Formats: sequence, structure tokens, C-alpha cells
Amino acid sequence: MFTWTHTVTTTATPEQIWPLYADVHRWLEWDSGLEAVTIDGPFAVGSRGTLKVEGQPPLGWELIEVEANALFTDVTEIPGVATLTFVHRIEQRPDGSAVTHEVRIVGPAAQDLGPMVTSDTPDAMHALARIAKSA
Repeated sequence: MFTWTHTVTTTATPEQIWPLYADVHRWLEWDSGLEAVTIDGPFAVGSRGTLKVEGQPPLGWELIEVEANALFTDVTEIPGVATLTFVHRIEQRPDGSAVTHEVRIVGPAAQDLGPMVTSDTPDAMHALARIAKSA
């Protein structure tokens, strides 16, 4: 199992950050590693979609936990290779928010995939905070 967690703080409020999560098409604004994202319904538990990371084939993902302005968790299965769980949390602070992204990977390729999956995540999180502050 591979686990990784990173937190950034921002003066943006959870209400400024949440729309950048809940509208999956906006993920492309703050995560430069993504080429495309789709969702088959509302941003709610059980909705599924696809995402395409640069240089990779599209992968399916599913929302398994959603709490507006606070957190969402999605899971991506790569059959026979790994299961990737991404947890995105927003914690209200007196001066803004703390944003935490956690990645858990299980499966035979977990240790190899982990560093590749998380390498640009801090940059994406800083971009998310920057865009949210200007909202």
C-alpha cells in the first residue's frame, strides 16, 4: 500500500474552493496533468466518469463520498494493477482554509504508481488555492 498526504493553506473560503471541485470540468484549470474529465451525473455519491492523464489512456472513476464545502473521495480502478483512492478535504480556518489531498493506492503496482501519481499534486493544490482566492 502507498499513502501520501499534502496540505496547503489559503485565505480562500470553503465556499470559494468547492466549486472548483464540484464542477469537474474546472479540474483542468488547476490540475495541469489532466487532459480531460467527464462525469455521468451530478457531483454526488455514485456518479461515475472518466479522466485522462497526459500520456495515459482514459480511466474510469467513481465518487464514493461527497460532503459539500468539506470533502469528496473518488476511486479509480486499474484492473489487475491498482486501486487509487483520492480524498480531498477542505477545513475551515479563521483566516481561510486548509486543503488536504490524500492518496491511497493498493495493488501490485502501488509503490511504483504512487510517486508518479503524486509528483505534481502539490503544484495542482497551489493552483487550486490561487484560483479560489480570485473567485
